[in-house]
Amino acid sequence: MSETEPRMQFPVDSKVCELLGKANIYFAGLEDVIEFFIWEFATPGQQQMGQAITAEMQFYSILDTTIAVFKVRFPGDQENLKKLESFIHRAQEINRERNAYIHSSYGAGNPGELMRLRQFTKNGKGLVHEFRNITPIILEGHIDKIALLAAQLQGFFLGMMPIRTVHSANDLQLK
Repeated sequence: MSETEPRMQFPVDSKVCELLGKANIYFAGLEDVIEFFIWEFATPGQQQMGQAITAEMQFYSILDTTIAVFKVRFPGDQENLKKLESFIHRAQEINRERNAYIHSSYGAGNPGELMRLRQFTKNGKGLVHEFRNITPIILEGHIDKIALLAAQLQGFFLGMMPIRTVHSANDLQLK
């Protein structure tokens, strides 16, 4: 490709673009927190095995697996299961929002905004076009929801972790 060939120009606001990128990075961090639970509780002391299991999983499968692992690891702990299910429900909502932002087309909006166009089919209604102005404030709110849930899940998971004692590099025991 030649440097002199014309390039497509998109009407994008740099602040909104920056925040879309930041939202993706924060979402990846949330996903890591959730995957860490699977690594630690499905395969204790064998993080790479857990990573191999979750490496190609879709986000919804990771969420389902998290619940399944919790039920196996902590049978009968209904109180914490309800908390985890609430966190997982919020993660599903955040993922739906994220997908709407990422899998949309964008055009010029009001100054400092982008117009998001999302096309989809829903419940037999045929093709639906959804238009929404996206502002930095909207995206900052989305990022804040991701950061809050990631911190809450991390605290929840760490509270469920057993105490580890290491006798040697190859000898991990869970208590």
